[in-house]
Order: sequence, then structure tokens, then C-alpha cells
Amino acid sequence: MVLIFLLSFLVYLITLHPTVSVGDSGELLTAAYTLGISHPPGYPLWTLSGKIFTIIIPFGNIAYRINLMSAFFGSLTCMLVYLIVREANKHSSSVICHLSSVICPFIAALALAFSSTFWSQSIITEVYTLNAFFVALLVGILTHQPTCLANGRVNLSTLYLFAFVYGVSIANHFIMFLFGPVFLLYIIWQKEKILKLKIILSLILFSVLGMFFYIYIPVRSSLNPPIDWGNPETFRNFIAHVGRFQYRGLEFAEEVGVLTKFLFIKNLLQQLIQNFGIGLAIISVIGLIIIIKKDIKFALLTIFIFLINTLGLIVLLDFKFTPQDIDAFTPYYLPAWIMVALWIGFAGMWMAGLKRIKFGLLVVFLILAMNFVVNYKNNYNRYNFIAYDYPNNILKSIPKNGKLYLHEEVDETIFTLSYLKNVLKKRQDVSIVDSYGNIFLADDPLWQPEYYSAVNTEKIKVPLRLHGLIWAADNKTKKYHWFSHIERINHEVENYREQEVTARYPYFYGMFLIADGQKRKGVEELRKSLQAGHDLIWLNNNVGDIFRQHSYFKDALVSLDKTIQLDNTYSIAYYNKGLLYLKKKEEEKAIECFKKSYQYDKKDTDSLYQISKIYQNRGYKSYIEGKIDKAVLEYKKAAEFAPDKADIYYNIGVIYSQFDNNKEARNYFERYLELKPGGQNAETVKKWLKSN
Repeated sequence: MVLIFLLSFLVYLITLHPTVSVGDSGELLTAAYTLGISHPPGYPLWTLSGKIFTIIIPFGNIAYRINLMSAFFGSLTCMLVYLIVREANKHSSSVICHLSSVICPFIAALALAFSSTFWSQSIITEVYTLNAFFVALLVGILTHQPTCLANGRVNLSTLYLFAFVYGVSIANHFIMFLFGPVFLLYIIWQKEKILKLKIILSLILFSVLGMFFYIYIPVRSSLNPPIDWGNPETFRNFIAHVGRFQYRGLEFAEEVGVLTKFLFIKNLLQQLIQNFGIGLAIISVIGLIIIIKKDIKFALLTIFIFLINTLGLIVLLDFKFTPQDIDAFTPYYLPAWIMVALWIGFAGMWMAGLKRIKFGLLVVFLILAMNFVVNYKNNYNRYNFIAYDYPNNILKSIPKNGKLYLHEEVDETIFTLSYLKNVLKKRQDVSIVDSYGNIFLADDPLWQPEYYSAVNTEKIKVPLRLHGLIWAADNKTKKYHWFSHIERINHEVENYREQEVTARYPYFYGMFLIADGQKRKGVEELRKSLQAGHDLIWLNNNVGDIFRQHSYFKDALVSLDKTIQLDNTYSIAYYNKGLLYLKKKEEEKAIECFKKSYQYDKKDTDSLYQISKIYQNRGYKSYIEGKIDKAVLEYKKAAEFAPDKADIYYNIGVIYSQFDNNKEARNYFERYLELKPGGQNAETVKKWLKSN
């Protein structure tokens, strides 16, 4: 048992991130260190635990200390898996006993410890290993033989302990709500006498007591800590924060189709193989069959936890099937992988029945070793400074007392800057505001930004020039700047969120070179950025549009098609592809792209105007060629897509008037005056109407 903890913790220690990592790490670190309020639902238990670890560990930077907390709870979880499997098999026959109670629990614990996702979450600052610890602890309490529900007896004190721990677990992660019905059904199935009002009310009371940690959120928010997400000091804000109402737009508002759900299910199976390998995945199925035969109640407990944590989440959460959404979804599955590890542990009973037991065990350990080697390579992050260097490079680009605006930026910029500013106290002279208003708030109503961090600048209504990895607000000069940046990228980046950082260096440098007149070198850097950020939707779209503007049509089409492949609802990519086809004079393809753009973004009236322009140009061309009926038809089509464009009606009116169809001409001229009574052709139209 202790060996499992020490072995897993040692490996985690060797592969641990040395500082802040990508994702939520920077924000969670800030919340823990400053005792602030993190993103919904607030994670009060994790925040308080993180603060404790910053105090009791006397070495390393703050991020490293809290990374160690993830490793600690990850190792504890593996130890609990060992105990659960050993407890379940300790009453087996003498031949199986030694194998089941010693070796198989060891295999189960190692399978979980060195699975890809669990390992990745055990070496960074995140909430998931603490949550995994509670899942394993709750299953362990329920299934521990001498206590809770064994031999027809009900140990109420242990049952109340279970209820309290369950409440505490909810104070760490909202996903624990989903497992409540499963736990309750298991308890009732084991002992129906529990269905008494007094006992049920007592269990609810103890669960609510466990959730008391949530009181931290409004109390601490009232003191206005440096990070106070959602300002949940009022009852209304508190409910909104804990209920994750802010994320409704992300998780529930955008309905997705059945096909997307099936893609997530397919991805789930892929993740199962990625985490455990084909060999252990097959062994887990064998183990599950054995559990079903041995203890159907325990088997169903693990099956329902697995299904609710996988298929249940896929049905409940309306994520789009994009690399970003898949990345967000991946750590949610950790409770399911704990169940798989338990199944693997029970497969030893099957191996015990084989004639060549030692050979079977050797095969299993070889599979474990292979899985370890593969996942070690993917999770070795001892010298990973990607997330730390990027915000440092941004800050070093800003002169003293500069003002930086983070415009619709990602976590890898906002959260890491929060860590540097609020925890490490770097560049206190620089004032920062983020457009979402969650981390960096504007205290001065007259605050005006001088620099912008953004990958899409269309909505920024001031002149901008490149200034290294950021933009400078400047309408006086067009001089561009590039700075010497620290780029400690010493491994091939596959992690989606790390791509978000690493791809920005060649992306901004490529734009700098193009702006500096070095077009060929700039294009090569942009191609490098696509290699570094091959899963980034915005990058493929932006680079594709830059290629279009500089007539690299083939490259542009490849990048824009890749964007649509990553997210087939990304309207901007369809719009840019439409512009590309316009430049190539392929109007029908352009029209289809603009229609797609509007289909996925009903606010995108520019796409409709582009279609209207195409029909207007066709109408004018037909008019010049003397094809009057066709000209009128094309102009009318143009009006369908841009009914508020007065000049279209004027042109139709002119055509009708020239061919003596005064009735139709009058209708269209009157429509023109309704829309543009002060237009440049208004007086001409009025004179015609008077004389006709």
C-alpha cells in the first residue's frame, strides 16, 4: 500500500511541471495563493487545500508546491484503488488469495497511476486528482467489508461518515452530484431498512454539513480578494456562481446533433485505448465479467459510475466536437478510468485459473511497462516552461507603466498573466484589463489601453501596429517592432493548450516579417505556425486569410478547409473562403460559402451583402450586354440578400424606366426613396416620379 503511494509519487515528482502550466492552472494558483474566488463553481475546498500546501511545503515556487498537491492526491487515489481491490478479493480461495490480495491490487493501482489522463492531471495545478481521491474514497467506504453495509448489518455511523464525505466532495467539484443517485441506489439495494425518513433526513443533513465549505465563497468575496470571479458575495451572485450559470453559453446553449454525441462516444473509446492500451482495455472487460459473477451489486456500482461519468456527461453537456471541446472534456472522465482500473484488478482472478499463471502475469506486467513508457514520454514535463515564458515575453514587451488590454484572450494568456502579476508580483507597474471582466478589472473609468493582446483584432476600433507578441495603439507611425523572446520549447507539442502558446511565436513573427516587407520569410513563418498549432481553429483561419490576401490561393484553401474540418460551424472560415473564391473569380462557390457563413452565424450580415454584391455585379454586366431580363432578375436576387440596400432598387427602377415599364419603375423608385430619402439620386428620382 505504502509502496504504491511512494512509487507513483516518485514518478509524478520526476515528471512534475516546474511552474505554472497551460489551462486553468494560473487562475487556480492565484485563487489559492491569495485566497480568492476561482471560476464557477468556485472550488472552495480545493482553494483552501492549495493555500495549505503553499504554507506547509517550504521549497519551490508557489506553482510547484500546488503541483505537488495534485501529485499527492493522485498517489492517494492509487493507494485507495489498491485497498479497494485487495478488500474485495481477500476472502477468495487459497490459490487465488495470494494473487488477488497482493499482485492484482498492485496491477490495478499502477494501471491507474500511469494512465495518460490521470498522470497528466497529477503533475499540474488542477482540481481533478482531489476529485478522483473522493470518488475512490467514497467507493472504498461503501464497499469496506466490516463497516457500512456488510453481512446484512447497517453501521449508521459509517453511513453518516459517507454522507459527510460526499458533501465535502461536492464542495470540490460539481460532477459529484451525478454520482449521488448511484450511491443511494447501491445503499438501498444493500439494505432496504435504510429507507426510513429519519435515516434519509440524517444522511441529507450530513451531506449538507459537508458542503459547508461553500460558505467560504461569499465570505471571502465580501473582502474583495485580488481574484473575485463573479463577485459572489450576494445571494444571487453566489447561486449563479455555484450553479455555473455563466457557462450555460458554453455547455448548454449551443445545441449539437446526435452525430456529435456519437463522435464523442467514439472519442471516448479512443481515450480508453490511449489511457490503458489495448491490452489493459481487454483485461478490464475480463475483470468486469468476473466482478459481475462475483458481486453483481458492486459490479453495477462501478458500471453506473462509469456510464454516468461518460455517456451521461456526453448527453448532458452540449459541447461541439472540436479539439478545444475535447480537451475540456477529457479530465471529466477520470472517475470512469478509476472504475476501469478496478476492473483490471479483478481480472487477476481469471488469470489465477490459467495453467500458466506466471506467464499470464508476465504478459500483464509487460503491457503495464509498455503503457508506462508511452505515457512517460507524453507526460514528462520537468523542464516545461511554455506557459511561464509566454506571459513573461508579453510583459517584457511593454514599457514602464504601460496599459495592456486582453481582448477576448484565452486562458493561456489571462490566467498565466494573473499568476505572474498576483502571485509572483512581476511588473506591478503594468496595468491590465481583460475584456471578460473576470480576472483583471478596470478600477479607473477613464482607463485607456495602450497595448492589446489579441489574435483577432477586427472588433478593436483603433489603429494598431504590431509590437512583438502584442499590438500597440498607434495612429502616428507604421513602424513595427519585434523583441527577443525566451522560447524554451524543448519537446514536440501535441497538447492542444500548449499549441495555443507555441504557435503564436511564428504566427506573430510571420506577420511582422510580412509587414516589414519580407513577404517570403513571413509566409514560411506562418507555415511553421500551422505546424506548431495544427489543432487551433483561429490559427488555421487567420493564416488562411493572410495567405488569401497575398494571393497564396492553394495554401489559403488548405488552411481554411482545415479550419472547417476542425469546426464545421466556424462561420468566419466560410466567409474567408468565400472571399478566396471571389478573388479566384469562382462566384458560385463563393455564394455557397457565404450562405454557410450566415447559416452558422445569423448576425453575419456581411456574408449576405457579399452575395448581394455578386448578383449586383452580374446584373450590371447583363445590363451592359443588353440582357435586360437577366439583369433585372440578378438585381432582384441581390435585393433578396440585402433588402436594405437602396441602390439596388434604384438600378432596377432605372432599367424599367428605360424600357417604358413605368409601373414597375415607380415601385422600385419609391422603395429607393423610403430607404434613402437623402441619397445622391434622390432628386433625380423625385423629378422622374413627378413627370411620370
